[in-house]
Amino acid sequence: AVTLLEGQLEEPAVAGAELRRLGNDLSYQTQLANRRYNVVERRFALIPEASGVLELPAVRFRGRVLGGGRFGPG
Repeated sequence: AVTLLEGQLEEPAVAGAELRRLGNDLSYQTQLANRRYNVVERRFALIPEASGVLELPAVRFRGRVLGGGRFGPG
């Protein structure tokens, strides 16, 4: 429940595969349980380079909130 001033999504690197971004981001707002959320939807194609198991890391978000705080990893 903070006012977000700016934010950035970092694209993950996937060992053993190529990750291609598809199209532009889709931004919209939604409301769940009386709380409003800003949503950024980003689509990718994942192209494996060999057979086997792929481990997909989480997408990271970094942002700045009203009041000078930070939101995201150090």
